[in-house]
Amino acid sequence: LALLSFVAIDALAATKEIKDVAMYRDIVKKQGPKVIVFSSVTCTACDSHMQAIEEVSRKFPQAEFYKFDLSDLADLRK
Repeated sequence: LALLSFVAIDALAATKEIKDVAMYRDIVKKQGPKVIVFSSVTCTACDSHMQAIEEVSRKFPQAEFYKFDLSDLADLRK
């Protein structure tokens, strides 16, 4: 499980949106490689990470990519 923070949500069009805490817990329990991107639409530095995330997703197509905005899921932000 890799955690990447502060990446602009729009940069990860191929990722699946985490809708709630229960979905997050199910994802973490799943087998196989996965990347969960914790981001914020208010983060001005997020744009600089987009290219790296896109490159990683191309190099590792077997990994599943997920995302959520820190402002949307306060329970996960903790």
